[in-house]
Amino acid sequence: LAALQGLPGAKVCDIQHKLPSILACHTNVNNIIVHVGTNDIRERWSVAFQENYKTLITIVMGTGKHIVSSGPLPTYRKGSERWSRLFDLHTWLKRYCASLNSPNVNNFDLF
Repeated sequence: LAALQGLPGAKVCDIQHKLPSILACHTNVNNIIVHVGTNDIRERWSVAFQENYKTLITIVMGTGKHIVSSGPLPTYRKGSERWSRLFDLHTWLKRYCASLNSPNVNNFDLF
């Protein structure tokens, strides 16, 4: 949705705040792919990020729309610390989606 709305570089909390207006503009949308989190790892991995992500997912689930979480795309060109943070995000997201019985696109294993 962020790409659809022209919000490149958006973080989880940005999408969280803009989600109601985004959905209001797209009332005929039945499926939502949540692909956020990569921009958040520039700051350190934190419990705050996890709580923001959980809140975002709760908001989307509350709309009654079908939701799919898309994991981060791995990168090796920006250093091992960034890759490690992306892998941590991937691992957490995979576990979190499984706990919700929610589909998760596992981009790490695809690369």
